[in-house]
Amino acid sequence: DVQARTRATAGLPDSVAGLEANNSTTVYAVNGIYRLNDYVSAVATYGRGFRAPNLIERYFSGPSTDGTAIQVANPGLDAETSNNVDLGLRLHLNRFDAEWFYFRNSLRDGILTRPTGRTVGRQAEFQNINVERLRTNGHEVSVGVDLGQGVSVTSNYTKLETKNPDSPDIPVAGTYSSKLNAALGYRPR
Repeated sequence: DVQARTRATAGLPDSVAGLEANNSTTVYAVNGIYRLNDYVSAVATYGRGFRAPNLIERYFSGPSTDGTAIQVANPGLDAETSNNVDLGLRLHLNRFDAEWFYFRNSLRDGILTRPTGRTVGRQAEFQNINVERLRTNGHEVSVGVDLGQGVSVTSNYTKLETKNPDSPDIPVAGTYSSKLNAALGYRPR
């Protein structure tokens, strides 16, 4: 349950005071692990998520954080809800661990930043809006090796694809489509 309310603030018009928003829902997750043999386990998760718009998405109007655009408030934003599925395999052999997961996140009322088509000065104006559906699919693979004496090497690779099923021609911004990490670590015994 998330509640937000604006108050009269010096320097802001009275029209933005007294705005209220209430968002609530039930969230849950169901998880299962099935051991296929001494080394491999299958993992499955289903869950329902929720994210209320933050204060900036809902109420802020002004220059963007990087100063390249103007953002317009949208106090009418709805909360995002999601259904999430993860399926995977885990392998453990002596000093070697590996995991592979497929995941799918289906969002309702997803919050995206979109241009309004207007400019303020020379800067483009943007506003956060709700889109009916967004869908993210992905895979993640991770590998870890214990080299002994507290030293380990780990690596993971993630591949993401996010789409708007109702308007597939409109691109959906994201942080990355694929990412590779590697680490060398030491933990005293």
